[in-house]
Amino acid sequence: MLMINEMSDNAVPSGELHDEKSLELLEAHTISEIQKFLASSLFVGIGPALAKRIVLVFGIQTIEIIETSPAKLGDVMLIGPKRISSIKLGWTAQARIKASCALLMSLRVPDPTLKVY
Repeated sequence: MLMINEMSDNAVPSGELHDEKSLELLEAHTISEIQKFLASSLFVGIGPALAKRIVLVFGIQTIEIIETSPAKLGDVMLIGPKRISSIKLGWTAQARIKASCALLMSLRVPDPTLKVY
C-alpha cells in the first residue's frame, strides 16, 4: 500500500519554510488492513463482502496466498476460475504500481508525478 505523510521541513538551505510530502510504502499487517486493501478499487470484482470471505478463509496469510498460490482462492465460496483470473490480474497491476512508486520514491520524484495513474 502507499501512504503519503505530510511533514513540515524548516531546515531548508535557503532559509525558507516549505512543506514536504514524504511517501512511504506500507504493507498490510492486520486482518482488518488486508480486508480493506482487498476491498479497495485496485481489485476488480472484490468488494467488501468477498474480501471478508477471503480473509476469513486465509487470515493473515491472505496476501501470501494471492501472491504464491492464487488457485487456492477457489477454496472460498463463490470464487471460480473467472474471478481467480480477475484477482490475479488486479494483483499484477497493483504490484506494478507499487514497484513504480518505489522507483519514483527512490529517485525523489515529487508527489504530483505519482498522481498520473
